[in-house]
Amino acid sequence: MISKMTAYEIFRCWSEIENTRKLKEDLEGMTRSGGRGPQYPLDTWGVVQTNFEFGVPNGENGHRLFRVSKTLAPAILAAHEGEMHAKLVALCEAAGLELSGAVAVDSETGCVAET
Repeated sequence: MISKMTAYEIFRCWSEIENTRKLKEDLEGMTRSGGRGPQYPLDTWGVVQTNFEFGVPNGENGHRLFRVSKTLAPAILAAHEGEMHAKLVALCEAAGLELSGAVAVDSETGCVAET
């Protein structure tokens, strides 16, 4: 059996990969009708946004960058997708160990058993 935590982390990695791919598709698809050049998203007030925003969630320790260049966004997304793939490979190896019985999983809690 695979532990709940391993299964959850695998799910989170796949979700991040899917979201990253969707963002990359959205960035690549931003072209004006007739192929006259790039079209950028509009903000809430209908103003064209040529830069992107990245940040740590709001709160006391929240931080944001509001003017991340459109040329950096694809590189950041590619790096994030690569990182999630690497984590997914490690999680799949851990799941294989759990399935093989090399790592004990408590059948009641679904957690890796204490040894």
